[in-house]
Amino acid sequence: MNENRSNIGIKVGAVGILSNLLLFIMKIVIGLSSGSTAIVGDAINNLSDFLSSIITAIGFKLSSLPADREHPFGHARFELISGFVISIIMLYLGIDVLRESVTEIIQPSQLQVSSVLIWILIISIVVKILQMIFYRRMFQQSKSEVIEANIKDSRNDVLITSSILLGIWIQTLTGYKIDGFLGVLISFLIIGSSIEMLRDFVHDLLGARPDDALIKGVQDILDASKEIIGYHDLIIHTYGSGRHYASVHVEVDVQMSLQEAHDIIDHLEYKINKLFKMDMVVHLDPLDLKSPLLNGLNEDVKKALNTIDEDLRYHDLRLVHNILIFDVVVPNSVKLDDEEIIQDLNQALKAHPYKIKITIDRNYLLD
Repeated sequence: MNENRSNIGIKVGAVGILSNLLLFIMKIVIGLSSGSTAIVGDAINNLSDFLSSIITAIGFKLSSLPADREHPFGHARFELISGFVISIIMLYLGIDVLRESVTEIIQPSQLQVSSVLIWILIISIVVKILQMIFYRRMFQQSKSEVIEANIKDSRNDVLITSSILLGIWIQTLTGYKIDGFLGVLISFLIIGSSIEMLRDFVHDLLGARPDDALIKGVQDILDASKEIIGYHDLIIHTYGSGRHYASVHVEVDVQMSLQEAHDIIDHLEYKINKLFKMDMVVHLDPLDLKSPLLNGLNEDVKKALNTIDEDLRYHDLRLVHNILIFDVVVPNSVKLDDEEIIQDLNQALKAHPYKIKITIDRNYLLD
């Protein structure tokens, strides 16, 4: 994570700390004095936003730490970890608000409406709208998922506080107190938002698929390289925003000199690093394009695969000590399991005098 991104995250955290602490103090005082469970719930929501802002600032600060011996790929995932912790806090507080709201429905208390209460709620809505605008501007500069979560949270707060004002208006007109029911609605919004955030952050921490634009960008560079015959086994690891490490196997003519082959892969690694700021390791797979025996074996393997499933592909075919070795690429559309594919291939190629060694390759990145 670069310094600018870290500073953006710390700014977002600082704004959130100050604004949410102020809103919490105002709402908890007016909520307790008026007897409004919904306002108290909204105040607790602001308290969770306050804690989230602290974690956001800390997470971005830790994410900016450079790589070290214990963490050779850097600390950028701290940003995702901070988002995960924020989601847990929001989920817990949402459940607590739900409990308090159900109690209010069963045993309702009298709501004391005042002009101060109304003005605090209006100020809260204005502050949250300004907060959302600021977060959105910071998100456009950083594309941070944590900041995007803060945008969603601020938007939810605007809707929640507006619903409380609506409840007060209904009570003033009809005398019917719907405070507890609004509290339930608020809790569902908090719980739903936190579960959605949890799912997204867990998804990224587990190792989500890289952005399709990044994958296509790397593929375009490889496709444009006329010196290589083909490529496979593209892998991209993500260690937080802007921290990508990748590897790929490229096929070259076996007649090419080692120096020529090295120059080709060195150029590919340099170009990918320059365009995407991503370290790439390229592995060489030499192909003998002039061997009649291997060309014949290639045709036989292609036919055998087509009899099993037309979507199956292969690479790295070679003959070593009378052992025919190759990898079979199984796309997601093929529903056969690994053992079925291996058994069917052995059966289709049983006429050959060679032992067969098959490696199943399920590379979902290029699927």
